[in-house]
Amino acid sequence: MVDLTPARLVRASRAEGDPAELSAEVDATRRDLVRAAESLGRAAGYGGWGAAGAREWRTATVSDLARGGALTLLRTVPEAARGRAGGEGVDGAVVDDRPVLTAADIARGCGPTGDAAKPGGGGAAPVIASGDVLVRAVANGGGPMARVVGEEEAGAQVHLFRPDPARLDPWFLAGFLAADDNIAGASTGSTVLNVSPGRLRVPLLPLEEQRPYGEAFRRVHELRAQTRRATRLAEDTARLLARGLAGGGQLLPSRDATGHWPGGGTRP
Repeated sequence: MVDLTPARLVRASRAEGDPAELSAEVDATRRDLVRAAESLGRAAGYGGWGAAGAREWRTATVSDLARGGALTLLRTVPEAARGRAGGEGVDGAVVDDRPVLTAADIARGCGPTGDAAKPGGGGAAPVIASGDVLVRAVANGGGPMARVVGEEEAGAQVHLFRPDPARLDPWFLAGFLAADDNIAGASTGSTVLNVSPGRLRVPLLPLEEQRPYGEAFRRVHELRAQTRRATRLAEDTARLLARGLAGGGQLLPSRDATGHWPGGGTRP
């Protein structure tokens, strides 16, 4: 027996939503994409570096720098000792209920999304301040390993490095801490690469020599951030366009210069 019910053989294309609203959303997203592409072009156009000979410098571990007072390494409370958000933590300390920065947030370059009440969320972690340096504890996966905290992120909680600004430039510190060779040398494990922060090494340079490196690393971070933003907006724009074109005529392709629609013929 063969089912010849028309509804099973022919799928009608039905438009969902208001075509005018979708068109406005596409235009707004496309304009955001154009601005993001312009910002990416400016970030990519920075030329504040040039070829140089190989340079050797003395380095010190983070542990040595911490002992010397150049920075403070702040750690989160072990997971087993964490209390509930807004409740009591270790030794009766109140656990902050603000969102916490996770390793994924650092890799994506976004704001804090973690929940202090959940395992691994960072309950009772130190509160970060502008100029602090964040380093992911696990080296697996893509994205940046380190970044410097901006004013908009101050007050969240995370595992962090706090440099003495009179001795260490934050972006200089972040750039060298996140270097591939540095992370590889301070990581242990086979499947999961855990970074031992105290083993990371930093060049010993005067502050005035650190600052040009710091500015260059900040520019590299900006290039990554603008690339991620432009990529996200490009995906959003393409998704909206494809949905509108395939959604039963919510969007129509533009006529070419001859006034004909794609595929031949004319439309009123």
